[in-house]
Amino acid sequence: MRLSFSLRTTVCTIFLLLTSSLPSHSQQSECITDPLASSDTLDDANVRARIFNNGALFWNGGQNLYEVPKDSRINSVFTASIWIAGFVESELRGAASTFGPYEYWPGPLDEHGLPPEDCTLYDRIWDVRQSDIEAFDMNRTVTDDLVEWPWQLGAPVLDGDGDPTNYDIYAGDRPDIIGTQALWWIMNDRGGPHLWTESEPIGLEIHASAIVFNSQHQFLSNATFYKFRIINKNDSPIEDARFGFYMDVDMGNASDDYVGSDSLLQLGYVYNGDPDDQWDTPPAVGVTLLTSPRAAVDQVDNDLDGLVDEYGEQVSAGYIMHNNKGGVQGDPSNLSELWSLLRGRWLDESPLTEGGEGYAPGGWPSGFPQKRTRYSYSGDPTIPAFWTERVPFPGTAANPPADRRFHLASGPYTHATNDTLEFTLAIQWSQGSDYLDSVRQLKEDVFRLRIAAPFILNLTEVVETANEPIPPTHSLNLEQFPNPFTNRTTLQYTLDAHAPVRLSVYDLLGREIEVLVDRTEPAGTHTIQFDGSHLPAGIYYARLESANSQLTKKLVLVR
Repeated sequence: MRLSFSLRTTVCTIFLLLTSSLPSHSQQSECITDPLASSDTLDDANVRARIFNNGALFWNGGQNLYEVPKDSRINSVFTASIWIAGFVESELRGAASTFGPYEYWPGPLDEHGLPPEDCTLYDRIWDVRQSDIEAFDMNRTVTDDLVEWPWQLGAPVLDGDGDPTNYDIYAGDRPDIIGTQALWWIMNDRGGPHLWTESEPIGLEIHASAIVFNSQHQFLSNATFYKFRIINKNDSPIEDARFGFYMDVDMGNASDDYVGSDSLLQLGYVYNGDPDDQWDTPPAVGVTLLTSPRAAVDQVDNDLDGLVDEYGEQVSAGYIMHNNKGGVQGDPSNLSELWSLLRGRWLDESPLTEGGEGYAPGGWPSGFPQKRTRYSYSGDPTIPAFWTERVPFPGTAANPPADRRFHLASGPYTHATNDTLEFTLAIQWSQGSDYLDSVRQLKEDVFRLRIAAPFILNLTEVVETANEPIPPTHSLNLEQFPNPFTNRTTLQYTLDAHAPVRLSVYDLLGREIEVLVDRTEPAGTHTIQFDGSHLPAGIYYARLESANSQLTKKLVLVR
């Protein structure tokens, strides 16, 4: 069996299973847990990345691990971490870090917003692969993580036995994982003191997952995906809430990098500042925001698609560069500086402005106009064009390459009590014919990834399918049974109004496999059978479209 947790945690988990109940929560005690945190490794695709359950990714002291190609022994990212800040009853609070100490602890919060008395009961990352599920389906081979999938804590389950109040793999239940390998963990920001932000806890419970796809398509196999479901367990709403994702990339040799961004792709990236590095051809790596919460009706084009306040509009992310040299353009070291960066400002509250290094509190020389922006170095470095590190001003010399960091920042949001905000990110690694062509290849790969994302990540939320600033005119429902299935399965959909309907099936990359329905249907419940006997085992998606509504359902085909 594959073990990804300590003997102490194993004993605690067995105790939980035997008692069939979750441990009580303390009114006073802080969590007792190993400050180094549990870890596991994504390694089923072409990336090997170490994941921690304390808000840090890839590094938590010691050796970092974000290796692409796998087994190359060359790391492309040093560390990453999530940042969250906002106002609780007019008090600014944060849960964040750069290089520690971290401000998240294992486990859920109870109905009073309190953490577990002993976090070691949850100090674990669950690791399940499609191959684990297939092995169980074929010969009942099990792994500990497959049997002990934490459905009680909110880990997603495919209900195969018709009883949503249990998890029984022998009766047909399965972990509802995305990708060929998925890690899942739960953490909160109330388990201990916030030594980095020096603030009171916000009151957050986070369900996190890290995902890879072992795919014949190189761009997909070179990517890692992250989902964060953030639940406000505070009695008060979080006002002006901001979400951030910090990255210290260190592309091979850390001291010769450049940064860039692309607002249309929601992409921040790092590439080599010269033709040489530890690779024969230096790659480029970036992070793209795939999903974020809905934007308020605010007369602002929040997702930069040319439309204002359209139905389903999401808040886009800004990408801001940091230098590893301190000063107002360096990394934050406290909550006040974190808050500045999350609002698109430098550490001294000066705005990010287009040109140079983006910092011009006294104005640019020679009357160059100051233009505020949310995107550092948003030009095309392959041309090269202004504004890039290669052309910081028209007609000027390139910036010297250096150790670069950056963060994405999304918000503001109002996060109501017990409400959930969800963010989905992808880190893409790409390699072209030279260090600049790697930037071109990265943008091409991210474009393809964003097209495929609604299917491969099972993004089932209703989204807009027409440019209308109105909600759906009627509701949809899409069910499937059995799930998982062999050869054939039944799809059942319900309409509450007479409307045109299209029901189609797609593969993992968003390619249409079959159109099952394409006609106008009366209100009511309709069923149709899908025959997958000619298809290989794996994950497929059924998409139901009607009027300006859309639903997606994961189909798991087994043999």
